[in-house]
Amino acid sequence: MPETHICKYYPPWFRRILDFQALCHTEGEELRAMTGAMDQIHQNLFIQTMDDGTAAQWEAILRILPEPGDTLEFRRLRVLNRLALRPPFTLPFLKEKLAELFGPENYGVEVDYPNYALWIELFLKNADAFANINIFKDILGIIKPCHILYNSVIVAPEMEDTLYITPHLGRCISITHLPELVRQEKQQEETLL
Repeated sequence: MPETHICKYYPPWFRRILDFQALCHTEGEELRAMTGAMDQIHQNLFIQTMDDGTAAQWEAILRILPEPGDTLEFRRLRVLNRLALRPPFTLPFLKEKLAELFGPENYGVEVDYPNYALWIELFLKNADAFANINIFKDILGIIKPCHILYNSVIVAPEMEDTLYITPHLGRCISITHLPELVRQEKQQEETLL
């Protein structure tokens, strides 16, 4: 922070008076404090550099309850994530989240605008992708408008001939078609013949 010498701006005859020297010193301290406060205000304009008090204000606005052991860096990240999940949401935003969670080639999205329906197909190729399903459901619960019907189809290599469809419109209905059950039914039919 640069040093502030107010006395050099006073006329020369004031600089020799002790009262004005003390006044110059006090004004210099106040200007340095003001410069620090202005720098802090500038830092508080951005989530990545905000201080503890500003983080608390954002948490109150977003209704986040911080844990006692949370670091300031974690609190900043949580505020950023919460702000990222605020409207308006678009189809490219949904595709971006799907690409982050499952990979760019591991999903399909189709919107049926006249019927207010959203169809999402997920191709899960490893166990890590299964762990992201709950995260995806939480994100979709936040960003999907209530009047949109949501259907998902999850396809995995170990679930061949398995269809898992979950439509969401006010309530959740699950239909699961497992190959083991089909095989048992076919075996029972074959034994009856």
